[in-house]
Amino acid sequence: MLAQAVPPDEVMWTETGAEQLLLLGGDEVTPAPASTARVPREYTELAYRVFHHRSPQRFWILYRLL
Repeated sequence: MLAQAVPPDEVMWTETGAEQLLLLGGDEVTPAPASTARVPREYTELAYRVFHHRSPQRFWILYRLL
């Protein structure tokens, strides 16, 4: 999504049990080819901690920060 410049407000994150699904326009998104996007190490460390939080908005927040 980052490589395709999809804005965070166009993504709906949902959870089904232990399985997380990424939905865009009601359809599952297939992984995009590898991109040249670079993510700072500090972001990946933050994402690891936030991922384990219970907030249903955690994935949206992480993507928005990215």
